[in-house]
Amino acid sequence: MKFILNKVMHVLMTIIIISIMFVLILFIFEKIYSMSDEVKWNKDNEIINNMNEKKLSNSTANSQSYIWKYKDEELEQKQDKKRILVIGDSYIWGHGYSNANLIWWQQLRNKLLENGYNDVEVMAAGLSGYNTYQEYLMLVNSNILEKIQPDLIIFSYVLNDTDACETPYDDNKIWVETTQNYDIALNNILPNVINSFFKFLCPNLYKKINFLLTSKYSSINPKFGMAYYQYEATITSSLFLEKYSKNVLTPLKQYLDNYANVPYFFVDIPFYTSEEHEKYFSNVKKQFDKQKIQFYDLLPIYKFETGDYDINIYQINPSNGHPGTKTTEFSARKVLEILENNYQNILGQKTDIRMNDIIINDPMPRNINLQKINYDTYTFNYPSVNSKNSFLYMPINEKYIKLNFMYPVDLKNIEITGDNINNIDIYINKINEELGYDDQKMHHVTANNNNIWNINYNQVTSINLHIDIKNGDSSAITIKFIK
Repeated sequence: MKFILNKVMHVLMTIIIISIMFVLILFIFEKIYSMSDEVKWNKDNEIINNMNEKKLSNSTANSQSYIWKYKDEELEQKQDKKRILVIGDSYIWGHGYSNANLIWWQQLRNKLLENGYNDVEVMAAGLSGYNTYQEYLMLVNSNILEKIQPDLIIFSYVLNDTDACETPYDDNKIWVETTQNYDIALNNILPNVINSFFKFLCPNLYKKINFLLTSKYSSINPKFGMAYYQYEATITSSLFLEKYSKNVLTPLKQYLDNYANVPYFFVDIPFYTSEEHEKYFSNVKKQFDKQKIQFYDLLPIYKFETGDYDINIYQINPSNGHPGTKTTEFSARKVLEILENNYQNILGQKTDIRMNDIIINDPMPRNINLQKINYDTYTFNYPSVNSKNSFLYMPINEKYIKLNFMYPVDLKNIEITGDNINNIDIYINKINEELGYDDQKMHHVTANNNNIWNINYNQVTSINLHIDIKNGDSSAITIKFIK
């Protein structure tokens, strides 16, 4: 009996030791993976979107504030200028953008000004995740058109706009079941207790393994979730598109024709080029053609211009699949061509270019109490080093704030003064003059003479500041820009 008991104890101890070692190995892998740029970007992406939610009036669907504007801004009454209203989803809201001026419709605003179109302004409305059906309901159930009084409406189309998972077209369960899902693979494979423990102990590793399993095996077994490539194929299938045309495009066209009474068109904002995507967009365009709704398909031109796909260029950040600056500049440029070729009466006559002012319109975070003192000088409060979600981190691997210019600025020098400052690191973003867009590279500025940094860069889009405060507390900062 004693022998058997010792044997059982030995087995139990072996199991316990192996389990502890396994858990320890998992924990070590989690710690190693947590130090990777991938995880750091995941966290930074969350911080960016948290900042965006705090600064925008249309941060949540419950607010009914669909019009895109900063929370501290009032909606201006329409004056003499024509107004273009752009409607869309996260491509309009700016998911993942640490500089709102790089969103494609904001780029369109600048393209208009760069070309002397000063008598037209661009405004936007929409929320992340919205499909065309939700955009239709948004127009019908809100007073956006009355508030903005647009002279032209542009619908920013994305491939998943045919989706109806949150607002089903009918009672067919396919609408609810068709949604991309990278979170259920391990939940369906592991026992509940082990799954919960793994998720708690190794949250980053857990998420990564789920993603890999879904990407590889979702086409084999639905218990692994639905990968994005399956999702795209499903929502552009004949069943989806027929319902989309009947239940969305038909009532939307009737509403716009009978109520809005202004010209409108759809334009796709391409992101990824492949034969499958060309087929998807082609099938979608056929539905618009049947409804006699103008749809501009930019994908063929995009494919010709952009060449091979590069994740470092075509995503707004490595952890976010929304369009990068190459794409947003392309989209703005092509929409401007559409406007010049077909809606010249909206644009009006070209006049002088009026983009000389130094305007910081989008500080990140926005709660730094940025104040403009005169045409070239601002003051703000640099946050305490311990302030949660008050700093960006990547790609320079140190905490910093971001001051975004409404228009690119040619800068010679920057002068910075403040209390209790040990050191200041300055990085700038700028338009790559050879490429024609902000390539998102951050350039470190090192020359400093009596609080004056020599910049000597043209078309600067952002100033990024890492300031080491002596006591770690916040500090009142004054920054002066010399052109």
